[in-house]
Amino acid sequence: RAHSLRRADLLAAVADEVWNPEESRTVLTRSAQHSQLGGNDDATVAARAEGRVVLVAEDNVINQDVIRQQLAILGYDCDIAASGSTALRALAEGTYLLLLCDCHMPGMDGFELTRVIRTGERSASARLPIIAITANALPGEAARCKAAGMDDYLAKPIEIRSLESVLVRWIPANKRPLRSSVTDAVLTGLDEPHDAGLATETIDLRK
Repeated sequence: RAHSLRRADLLAAVADEVWNPEESRTVLTRSAQHSQLGGNDDATVAARAEGRVVLVAEDNVINQDVIRQQLAILGYDCDIAASGSTALRALAEGTYLLLLCDCHMPGMDGFELTRVIRTGERSASARLPIIAITANALPGEAARCKAAGMDDYLAKPIEIRSLESVLVRWIPANKRPLRSSVTDAVLTGLDEPHDAGLATETIDLRK
């Protein structure tokens, strides 16, 4: 059984992490509370109740909907964060089996998001699987993702079979969702800007 990450363990590990998100408003959507799936809403509610929830960090609305529907077909629910900083807040507040992370979001991109998470996990007892999703087909992109600390790589447009293979590979049957500890220091910075100039944001939990 995997051990949950303790949110208080690693404040010092990320106390100096600094970025300046470009966006002034970000959104976290919880798909079990939406009727946008085009599928069985009861199934997604059941998936959430059973802890089969994935966090998706993706800023493109069309891609959000596609991934949401694919995950629903595969038996998972998801929360979707429209920015890297919103994803960090979601990790602080919720528990997830895995993070699907767009590499090229505005503000904090997927590489920086992964770096912050991995920095906080250096002394932790568990590690959140992070899967890169990107449309960049340039040579070396997969290697760059691995170097940043991501565990695997999916190219856009994401094929549902490829997504299923990744989920099977990184979410064993007995895997329990994890709560990340890395975000406490980050949230303090976001909510209470200090001399380093961390920006504040608001989250709209659409219901």
